[in-house]
Amino acid sequence: MPPRTRTPRDIPRWADALRMRRSALGLSQDEVAQRSQDGLAQRTVSALENGTIDLRDLSVGRLLALARALGWTLYDLQQATRLDLGIETPEGRLSPAPVRTFPLYPLEEASKPLSQMKPFPEYPAPVWARDACPGLCVFFEGHHPVTGGKLHYIDTTDHHPEPDHAYLIVYQDIPQICDYQETSSRNGSIGIFVSRSGRFIPPEDSQVVGRRYLLSSIERA
Repeated sequence: MPPRTRTPRDIPRWADALRMRRSALGLSQDEVAQRSQDGLAQRTVSALENGTIDLRDLSVGRLLALARALGWTLYDLQQATRLDLGIETPEGRLSPAPVRTFPLYPLEEASKPLSQMKPFPEYPAPVWARDACPGLCVFFEGHHPVTGGKLHYIDTTDHHPEPDHAYLIVYQDIPQICDYQETSSRNGSIGIFVSRSGRFIPPEDSQVVGRRYLLSSIERA
C-alpha cells in the first residue's frame, strides 16, 4: 500500500502556528535554521511544521533555539502554539524564566573533585527550572558540544546505588555511565555495576559520582 499523503487536516494547529509565524516574518525554513544558531536543521523545521515531530519532544535547548529564531520567548511560543510547555507565568516575555543554565562539564572532568572541575566556558546547559534538583551537574560525553554528543544529568548528592538505575561512576580514573544491578546469593544480595560495553565493575572498586536522571520529567534513569 502506498504511503498515505498528509492533508491539511492532519497537521496539528501548533504546527500551523509555527508555519504562519515564519511566513509572517518572511523567512524560509533554511533561514529559521540559520537563525537558530545550529540548534535546528532545516529538515527539523520542516518536520515541525508538518507535525511529524512533536514540539513537546524537543529538548529545552532546541525549544529555546526555535523560539529565538522566530523572534519569540518560550512564553510566546507556548501561547502561540497553545501547548503546555511548562511556562507558568508571563515573565517568559522578559526572559525565559522557567529555564536555568548549568555549567556543562566534559565527562572526563568527573574524575576530579567538584571544586576542581572545569566546564566548557561558552556552552552552558539549559535545564527546565522544574527539573533542577539539588546537586544537579550536567556532563557532556563526546568530542565537543558543537559536533554532537550526549548529555548526562547527574544528581551528585545520591551516592547509594539502587537496582535498575544508572549512575556515573569513576573506575580506574575513568568516568563512565553504568547500570546498577543486584543478584541473589546464599549470603544475600550482591550488587554490581554494568558498563555500557557489558563489563562488570564491583562497587567497592569504583567511586559513585551520582545518579543519572532523564530530564523533562526528572525521572530516574
